[in-house]
Amino acid sequence: MSTSGATREQLAKLRAYPTFETVCPTSKMEANPGFALENVSMYQTIDLLCEGEIEGLCDKHGNLIQITSDSAANENGFKGIILNDVPVKNTDSNTLNFNRTFADFRTGRGKQRALAKFKNPAISFSNAVQTINVDTSMPGLALSEQFIQGGRDSVFNVQGGNGEIINLGPKWQFSYGNSFRQAGNFIYAVPYLDSVNVIRTAEKNQVIHTNHTVTNDSVDWAQIDISVGGLVYNDSDGDQSPVMVNFVIKTGYADDELTIGEGGSVVYMIGSIYGISTSGYTRSYNIVLPPALPKDRRDRFIKVFRIDGELGARDVKLQKNLSVARVSEITEQNLTYPHSALMGMLFDARAFSSPPTRRFDVKMTKVLVPNNYNTVTRQYRGNWNGEFATTKKWTDNPAWCFYDLATNERYGIGKYGFKDQFVDRWNLYSVAKYCDEFVPTGYSGKYADMDYTCEAGGVIVTIDDSGADRLGKEALFQRFPETGLVVLYHNKNASDAKVDKSYKRLIFDRSYSASNIFTFKIVKTPDVEEVFEAYPAVQEGFLEQQKTKLQNAYAYILSYLSDQQNSASDFVVTYMAGEPLDSEIRKGSAATQFHGLPLLEPRFSCNIYLDQKQNAFNALNDIAAIFRGMLYWSSGYIFASNDQAKEAVMIFTNANVADGSFVYSGSSLNSRSTVVTVRYNDRDDSYKPKVEFVEDSAGIREFGVVEKEVVALGVTSSGQANRLAKWMLYTNQTETDTIQFTTGQEGSYLKPGDVVKIQDKLKTSKRYGGRIKDIDYAANTITLDEGIEQDIVGQKITFIVPRANTTIRELNKEANSKIKIAVENQAPAEGMTTEELDATRQTQIKQFTIASVSETNVIAISETTDEEFNLVEKGFIWSVQNTSAEYEIEEVEYRIISINEQSFNEYQITGMMYNRSKFAAVDDSENLTKTQQSKNIVVDVGALPSALENLGNNPVAAFTTIDKDTILPEFDARFPNIPTLGAFEKSNIKNIYLTLNFDQLAADNSVNKTNTGGYVVEVYKASGEKVRFSLDGFDNTEATILIGAEQDAANMTFDIYRYDPSKRINAGVSN
Repeated sequence: MSTSGATREQLAKLRAYPTFETVCPTSKMEANPGFALENVSMYQTIDLLCEGEIEGLCDKHGNLIQITSDSAANENGFKGIILNDVPVKNTDSNTLNFNRTFADFRTGRGKQRALAKFKNPAISFSNAVQTINVDTSMPGLALSEQFIQGGRDSVFNVQGGNGEIINLGPKWQFSYGNSFRQAGNFIYAVPYLDSVNVIRTAEKNQVIHTNHTVTNDSVDWAQIDISVGGLVYNDSDGDQSPVMVNFVIKTGYADDELTIGEGGSVVYMIGSIYGISTSGYTRSYNIVLPPALPKDRRDRFIKVFRIDGELGARDVKLQKNLSVARVSEITEQNLTYPHSALMGMLFDARAFSSPPTRRFDVKMTKVLVPNNYNTVTRQYRGNWNGEFATTKKWTDNPAWCFYDLATNERYGIGKYGFKDQFVDRWNLYSVAKYCDEFVPTGYSGKYADMDYTCEAGGVIVTIDDSGADRLGKEALFQRFPETGLVVLYHNKNASDAKVDKSYKRLIFDRSYSASNIFTFKIVKTPDVEEVFEAYPAVQEGFLEQQKTKLQNAYAYILSYLSDQQNSASDFVVTYMAGEPLDSEIRKGSAATQFHGLPLLEPRFSCNIYLDQKQNAFNALNDIAAIFRGMLYWSSGYIFASNDQAKEAVMIFTNANVADGSFVYSGSSLNSRSTVVTVRYNDRDDSYKPKVEFVEDSAGIREFGVVEKEVVALGVTSSGQANRLAKWMLYTNQTETDTIQFTTGQEGSYLKPGDVVKIQDKLKTSKRYGGRIKDIDYAANTITLDEGIEQDIVGQKITFIVPRANTTIRELNKEANSKIKIAVENQAPAEGMTTEELDATRQTQIKQFTIASVSETNVIAISETTDEEFNLVEKGFIWSVQNTSAEYEIEEVEYRIISINEQSFNEYQITGMMYNRSKFAAVDDSENLTKTQQSKNIVVDVGALPSALENLGNNPVAAFTTIDKDTILPEFDARFPNIPTLGAFEKSNIKNIYLTLNFDQLAADNSVNKTNTGGYVVEVYKASGEKVRFSLDGFDNTEATILIGAEQDAANMTFDIYRYDPSKRINAGVSN
């Protein structure tokens, strides 16, 4: 049949189609000297990692791996690739765990290259494959019809170009032009018509064929998997010899039988497999198909049939069979996958029993960040001018992740028209800085912390080693190694007051004086990208050493700084000038961070993988929840307010709320969580699911076990999970009340997240707030609308002090003005100062000190020169504190949850009790106090206090053995992992229970209902197992505890604590 339906270009392709380079095995035969055939399969994968552009691969310590155009220098990239939980290359030892592995990585740019394409098209990443399982056994021809002689040394004859017959044995070489094939393992197209006719005869005589029709016009070529179940000759001596099996693969258009030489499309290809196989062997052949002719609607076909002889009855020593296992249709497309981060991999399948799980240590999507922000050191240089960096960078700061999701036009809300000018970036900037502050993780370092001092703004840290516990130079040099990472925290100022700032710095220039004073210089931790951009010579040196040493970029920079040969370079001179701490820092604790668990970490980090479409507002709320935030819309902007320590902005008393009353509602006692379980993925353990468990022992004693379980979205460190659990626990236990009230114009100033002060006379039973009746600015006196009888001299009085706020639009305008001036002067923009940013949300109240009181209601203040006193006006609100031990009356702080404008200048306000002590308790494990109108109660957040010495007669402890006749009492407690009670009579092990009676002990200690509310009992086995339970009631002095096996009674101990009617433990006994 002719091919007149094809175009000239298609016909040219068709004529050029037969080639002798069609052998492209994806499963290669590697013959050992004994001709053994071995299956060598390769797994090929393409994984879509993330929306691009992403930062790149990291090692297990989180260091970014620099990938260059020189593939020989990129072996370190395998440190970020994990197969079946095993890295391809170890980070610390630089050794490979897998050989024969290839990876090609794309970061997901808008314009990026396609993944690698190889000379062997079968393993190129440009292939799209559809596989059809065939599993058809192919018998040989009858001996009288065989085209190739049967037996173990099959010889086939082919007619040469000059008409001579070439006889080829298995060890001969077949020559066609400049191509050479080993005759025993080959496939090639039959070029001459005489040979084709012989094959056609064999095809006609062969009754079993494997036929496959390609109907998809997009398919370019096919892969045919040929299998042999057994291929061996066993002689009489037990030795094995290689055997050959032969077949033909035929391709062309479905309605065509003419070869290309005859003007058609058909090509016959003879193939052979030669060797020894006893357990099965498969070889893949990749066959180029005729070009698709969609206009002519011509399908293409593939036919496979065997052309050597079938074994005879006498061939008992010979094994030779063949089958077609699979046919794969392959479409070749050089897809670039724009904006998609990809990892293409090839790896030896012999290392795995099934396709391995693949994980990648990567820093994911790059986002917009402020142009003064270093994402590596987490430092904000100078003041921000409101502009973002010209290139996106990777950060796990949840505030900037939030901004990206809100404004991105590909996958964020920006896709639906939401503009970046709708986000209050200045407020978000403050939130981001709060997220980036370093806080202790709770882990202990390799060595104990050491006290240090430093000069204001200095770069030299001093440790005095002259005391009685002197360590000496060698020990200190070991604790603080050169180029080591030192942590400086628990810092204080010159007045010994705590400063809530912590730092990470590098150690250089150590020295130890004759007077036992150890010093070192602190240098900032380098940002690899920043260093390479600013100092190209350093990057050139790194790329050169990558050819031999394969050192990671961060380690190379440290070694460069330490090398004296580089001491005169601009980079070393600049960096070695040191990085000072804030000028207020004068002392604190120092410890070196060695490899392992960190001592400091950012307060909040966001490591989240969003792989499903969801409601935009819910997605933003999820991100905001990571930094304890909530969203609200106001004045044309979206705001993210977070729960952190902040100053109150307004005060409310009975005098400036409707009807003079506040409405309170509290949580029920049994709803207050006493145990919080946080589920997260641990970055220090291959991101496996972990659980962080935090309990409030005081709360358990008071309310019992009330567990709350939460999944921590974006949390990947146990420290952050622990802080989340404590925050939830302390919030639930101490912020127990909500308040609601209606107010006037003052309510218009409030926003969700604001903190206000409440002075409610119905809570204190005394009026300590009201309105100003008169004011004398010259005398610095205030006349209150009602007097206070108690002595309040020296106490604090709070007034509303109106302050003007800068709007977001005004702030944007001022920032743009500064940028314009900077451009005109060709100088950096000054940016907005902290004071200018704070001016967008200024507190409207101020405290003054009471200097004297006359006629109970005329107050003179001590701050006679404070100009803001002149802002106080007649009719404004006042509130007084009385911190004397007898009263302890203070305003209660509440955090605003919602503001509802009911009518003009009438606002309904809802707030939640606000406990500012919880933040230090969460971050630094400081004391937590309950928020109350008076008489603060310290909450015990630690373990039970140590039991006191025995104060009277010993309690009576008696053990009872349980058998089938024992009438069991109702147990107050039982140890875990004990057979059920019904199983006792079937068990050969004797179990016991303990009866504990301490009547006499209670009597000896004058226990009564006014001083005792009950008891907490702890019983210990010698193994360390413990049960804890409570007995309510002062006269509830007997308990029964199911112990377990008899032998557990040996060396048992117990502690008994007595608590008062308010559930506070105040006495105990140990026995």
